[in-house]
Amino acid sequence: MQLVLATVMLLLAGPDGDLAKRFGAAIKCGPGDRDVLRSWCAVPKIGDGKLTLPKAPTTYFGLTMIVRPGDDIRKAALQQLSPSALHLGPDGARLTGIKPDNEDERKQILDAAMSTATVLKGEATAVQVPAGLAGYLDSQRAKPRHKIEGNTFTAEIPARIYQVGNVYVVIESAADGVYVNVYPIAPIERR
Repeated sequence: MQLVLATVMLLLAGPDGDLAKRFGAAIKCGPGDRDVLRSWCAVPKIGDGKLTLPKAPTTYFGLTMIVRPGDDIRKAALQQLSPSALHLGPDGARLTGIKPDNEDERKQILDAAMSTATVLKGEATAVQVPAGLAGYLDSQRAKPRHKIEGNTFTAEIPARIYQVGNVYVVIESAADGVYVNVYPIAPIERR
């Protein structure tokens, strides 16, 4: 039965099926599992849900990692993690990388990323973001988004967006690897 389910998931996930399978093998996502990387548990389930876009432009704060050919998923998640934002609306999507300009910003962004992981694990309902970063995200939300066709949009690189329960998963195919992004469908609270 598990083999049949895994095969169906791979078919549903299309070009990202192998990636979903690798995440599923690397991270313990079962009931009661306390894997430190369970904030990535939506990735093995991509292709298993219908994409619903928000009625108004909305920004989601999330986590990004790059997976290069041959990378160990666990090591990549622990070593190559960075925060990002998904600006999503009925007319399309846009991604924004979040890079600190100084040590204080780095600490604030790290706190926001940890808050995001807590929400993705189901331990909180809103992402806590410093007021300055929230203002920046507001300004980015107003910029044009890229049209989504099916579950695909193209900005600097082609991307596919999936919805798994209350998480958006965005997979970007780049020359240096695959960028995997997870965004809890949760409000951002200024602190």
